[in-house]
Formats: sequence, C-alpha cells, structure tokens
Amino acid sequence: MPSAVWMTPSWQTNRRGVYMTTEQQRQHPWLREDVGLRACLAAREFGRAAALLTQAVHAASDRQGDIRLQRLDVEHAAQIARSFGESLLAHRADG
Repeated sequence: MPSAVWMTPSWQTNRRGVYMTTEQQRQHPWLREDVGLRACLAAREFGRAAALLTQAVHAASDRQGDIRLQRLDVEHAAQIARSFGESLLAHRADG
C-alpha cells in the first residue's frame, strides 16, 4: 500500500524545524494564514473548554477553587492563541 503526504505549509515548516529538511527554502505564502487560522480555531476550543469549566464550578460541591484556577489557565491560553492567530492573519504578506 503506497503512502502519501500532504505537502501543506504547516507540514513542511514542522518537518524543517524539528528534524527534517525540505527542498523549499522560501516561506510558503500560505504559511501565516494556515497557522493563523489554526491558532484561531484553537482559541475557540479553549473558549469552549473555559465555558465547560464554568459549568463545572457551579456544579461542584468541593474543589471549586481548583476548577477556577484551571479555567483561568484555559482562558489565558485562549487569549494567547487568539492574539497569535489574529497577528499572523493581519500580517499575511511575506514581502
């Protein structure tokens, strides 16, 4: 069974940055958009997780403090991912 690889900008950048070089030396023009959209999707999922943790705080009889701290961490992660994604999307042009 033959294998196949999707040659996306993220795939190439990850492989080049971690352990493997790729032939393309110039940044792919879609890279910032691809990573920016992924970061915005991650921010949305972090937001959904924070909403679930809010529900858990109200439902919990004990450990509410721990759940609140977890919610703050998830909200912070959402804010970072959103800012990162929006920044990349705002500066898509590579010049």
